[in-house]
Amino acid sequence: MENKSTGTASHSFVESVQEALDRHLHVGGICLELSKAYDVINHNMFLDQLDSYGVRGSGNMWFKSYLKNRTKSV
Repeated sequence: MENKSTGTASHSFVESVQEALDRHLHVGGICLELSKAYDVINHNMFLDQLDSYGVRGSGNMWFKSYLKNRTKSV
């Protein structure tokens, strides 16, 4: 988010997790830094690997959509 630090995001995340745990809720989170991470891997192999780990359906389609028609520039 603009004008927010990673520390602010981390603090907010930890507070949310603590509140959920205090209410005896299940908690899960995925932290990704996507800016260039997927430009150096074979996208088809990555999507197959996600499928083998159980990331299917809309989750897999989200990654496929994100990776489609990406370009690199220097």
